[in-house]
Amino acid sequence: METSTIRSGGIQYVKNFLDPKMALKEFGVLSFLFGKGISVPKPNFLNANNTSFAMQYIQGEKISGTEDELEPILKTMAKYHSIGAKDIKKYLKWFLPSYLDEGKLYSNKLGLNGNFKKMYKKMYDLSDCLVHNDLMDKNLMNDGKNIYFIDWGSAIYGMPQTDLVRIITTFGKLDTPYEETIKQKYNELNPTKNFEEKYSLAKDFQEIKLVAKAMDFATSPENKKEVQKSIELIREKLKC
Repeated sequence: METSTIRSGGIQYVKNFLDPKMALKEFGVLSFLFGKGISVPKPNFLNANNTSFAMQYIQGEKISGTEDELEPILKTMAKYHSIGAKDIKKYLKWFLPSYLDEGKLYSNKLGLNGNFKKMYKKMYDLSDCLVHNDLMDKNLMNDGKNIYFIDWGSAIYGMPQTDLVRIITTFGKLDTPYEETIKQKYNELNPTKNFEEKYSLAKDFQEIKLVAKAMDFATSPENKKEVQKSIELIREKLKC
């Protein structure tokens, strides 16, 4: 859980945490990325108890999903995705969970096993970069000059395609002809080995995450039935 307060005339944003590990994680990731010239809020200080930290307050609005916003977003993604795995492991690995952690969570929650376990272990083996892992519109702030990537609390060590699938979803282009265009644009900025294999895995994994999230909000019998139907489709698809 976290809360936030704007102080110092709206210049500083203070984020509070109940779990010190989460404060350390996000402050560490922001500090690392800011030092690499990535477009994130400047972290200012972490309090003595590791329960809150202050950072630059971005005076802007969440992205509106226009075409002119897509290019700078893809460029920033490519920039932080291309930071070497050696650097990530040296400075951030102990902060970051992985697909193994997420996979076990969703496996237990949705009753998936067998091939799903093989799937997320394969994703772990293919991991090579820092992934934001929650690139929705509210976590991308446009101040008119730059687009800032905020809220790194869900960051993991993973595959760049995880962020790519999420941003294509945010722009409403998933499962449309334009999906291939965005994939190509990103791959030109950050060519990666096994691109299509990683993309396919990331797309399937996102579907599982969305179903798990829907389960939390399914209150009516109709909603619960829809969620169960989605789970059965996933089991059938993964043969698990």
